[in-house]
Amino acid sequence: MDATTWLDGFWDEAAGMVTYPSTRGSADNPHQQPGVHLVRESATHAVALLERDGPGDRERAARAIDAVVAHQIDAPGTVVHGTWRRAPAEPIPGPAAREWIDYDPNWREFVGSALLLALHHASRLPPATVAGMESALRRAAEGALARAVPPEYTNIALMSAFLLDAVGERQGEPSWRAAGEQLSEGVARAYLEGGAFPEHNSPTYYGIDLYGLALWRERAVSPALRTRGADLTHLFWNDLARFYHAGLRNLCGPYSRAYGMDMTRYVAGLGCWMSACLPEASLPLPAFGPAVAHAHDFFELPLVAILSADPPEEAWAHLRAFQGDRDVTQVITPSPLRRATASLRAGAMWGGERTSGHIVHWQHHPATIHWRRPDGAVGWMRLATTAPVDAEATERGLTIAVRTGLDWLREATIPIALEFDPASGREIEAARADGTEPVAPAGLALGVSSEPRLAWQRSGDAGAPLRLTGQIAPGAAPDDVHLKLELLSLPN
Repeated sequence: MDATTWLDGFWDEAAGMVTYPSTRGSADNPHQQPGVHLVRESATHAVALLERDGPGDRERAARAIDAVVAHQIDAPGTVVHGTWRRAPAEPIPGPAAREWIDYDPNWREFVGSALLLALHHASRLPPATVAGMESALRRAAEGALARAVPPEYTNIALMSAFLLDAVGERQGEPSWRAAGEQLSEGVARAYLEGGAFPEHNSPTYYGIDLYGLALWRERAVSPALRTRGADLTHLFWNDLARFYHAGLRNLCGPYSRAYGMDMTRYVAGLGCWMSACLPEASLPLPAFGPAVAHAHDFFELPLVAILSADPPEEAWAHLRAFQGDRDVTQVITPSPLRRATASLRAGAMWGGERTSGHIVHWQHHPATIHWRRPDGAVGWMRLATTAPVDAEATERGLTIAVRTGLDWLREATIPIALEFDPASGREIEAARADGTEPVAPAGLALGVSSEPRLAWQRSGDAGAPLRLTGQIAPGAAPDDVHLKLELLSLPN
């Protein structure tokens, strides 16, 4: 079954929109729940329908686009102008609107780029629908121009540059096109400074990066965007391929931003884009099903089919099969220094990031380990803490410094946790109070030591990741807590 056919099952004829495609909703996002109508995904589904152009597809696409346009926020002079509600039931944000909580400014780029792709088939849509799309795109570009997203916010900056270039051309606004070109130049410069995007090793956002680069390469008006898109695509694929382990079907950490730890168990955008390159059995992507995590990203799959992934030949080998043991180092940003190190072996991989004490974020995972379990599944571990971390991959594990002595942490309780996937967590045999006894989930023997010594406590509900947590009490924090994680044996 192709993606568009499967996603047809979430079409609500009465509303003219699609609903969230899973019975497994998000724990912290009210718009990602079963039965909720989705504005962004209705726009991308309309693009898929217009591309397929089967019986009734044009009519459904027009209904979806009309519904999407109706949920745009038209409020000139405000921070929300030109963006969209995430769901029809979301209230229109007021003067005190909080970014990410009351509205998402990125819907300008997500929905706007989808409408631009749909206009490729304008002849298949009613004139009134096309007119509504043009007005909506003008508002989206106005809002994007006023927001001026920085080039370091890679995935949104890629789409915003395309939006400003394309809408500026369509609507006779040369200053918008110039702004898009300037933003694209900043994105390219940020990449070339260190040889990576600042959102490095981000499985979800790598998919959006590939989407944005494909838009530049294949649909931009500006020759500069087309050239930069082609050049950056080549460099980007080669960088991510070095960190990709085809045998484990996952990107090795550390992760600048990630919603999960195993791409075979949640939908990540990178997995969607790899569907253009790999057979189904080799994909880092779960199968279609009723209870898939982060399932709304399945709506990226039809966009992959419309555009092209275009990996260079050098990257292909790493995507197809594991190419042997390797150690990888990548500077992410030179100032402040962020550096990723990773070690990939046949049955395991681990990675760490030096952050220079600058990053604490729930999506950021600076120290990770993955391994092949005896049942063939992927086991994983990640460090979780509320303090900045500097971590480095060594030949047999990770050395980690948790920066607990910063002034703003002096009076805080600082948890330092090793979090394991649910299956491996159930199998951990022991962790002594001094933290030196090996932790032994199936397929892995992991030596854990800490200085000063931490007393590790187990926690975790059935079916949830298990955490081994040590606490630093308020006012008792040393300058650093040092951890050493050593893989005492390596799975095959």
